[in-house]
Amino acid sequence: MSQNDSQILEQVNEALKSDATATAIQILFEAYGSRLERLISVRLDPRVAARVDAADVLQEAFVEISEKIPSYQESSQLPLYLWLRTIVLERVIATHRTHLVTQKRDVRREAKRHRAENSFDSAMSLANLLLGDDTSVSGKAIRTERHQVLAEALEQLSPSDHEIVLLRIYENLTNQEVSEILGIDSGAASKRFIRAIQRLGNLLRSLPDFETTSGFFKHV
Repeated sequence: MSQNDSQILEQVNEALKSDATATAIQILFEAYGSRLERLISVRLDPRVAARVDAADVLQEAFVEISEKIPSYQESSQLPLYLWLRTIVLERVIATHRTHLVTQKRDVRREAKRHRAENSFDSAMSLANLLLGDDTSVSGKAIRTERHQVLAEALEQLSPSDHEIVLLRIYENLTNQEVSEILGIDSGAASKRFIRAIQRLGNLLRSLPDFETTSGFFKHV
C-alpha cells in the first residue's frame, strides 16, 4: 500500500471509529472520486453511456462502498484503491446487465446517434495521455489529427494489449497493481506492457499519416 493510501485509510478508520461513515465516504470520494469516474467513463458500453452518466454509476457504487467500508480491513486483502476499483467495476457490470438485457431494444435505438462519436472514447482518451501537449494555436489542428491517428492504432491492438495499456496509462495503475489485477507476477506485467507499447509504436509507424516529431508519442 502506498504512503498516500495508508494516510487516507488512517483518516477513514478514524472516521469509522467515531461512527462517522459519511465522513469516511467523503474522504474516499475526495481522494479517488475523479479517478474512479474516469474509470467508469472508459468502461461503460457506448450504448449504455448514451443514457447513463458515469457520475450516476459512481454514486451508486459509493452507496455500496459505504455499506462495505467498515469491514474492508477484515474481509479484503486488496490495497485500498484496488478494492474500491473492484466495487466500481462490479457496479459497471450491473449497469450493463440492467440496460443491455432488460431494456435492450430501447438502449440500442437511443444509441444509434451516439455510437459513432463514442466508439473511439477509450482510444481517444488514451491518445490524449500518450501524445505530447502542443498548446500553440497553430498546433491544435495538427494535434487533433494526430489524436485520431493514435486512436485508430489503439483500436487495432489485441484486447490483451489494449487492456494493459489502458490499465497502465489511462488508469495510471502501477506495475504492481496491474500484476495483482491480471493475476501475474510484476515481471510478466512489465514485459507485457513493454511489448504492447512496442506493438503500438509499430502500428503507428505503419500509418501514412504518422509523423515522428518530438513529444508526439512519449512512450515509444
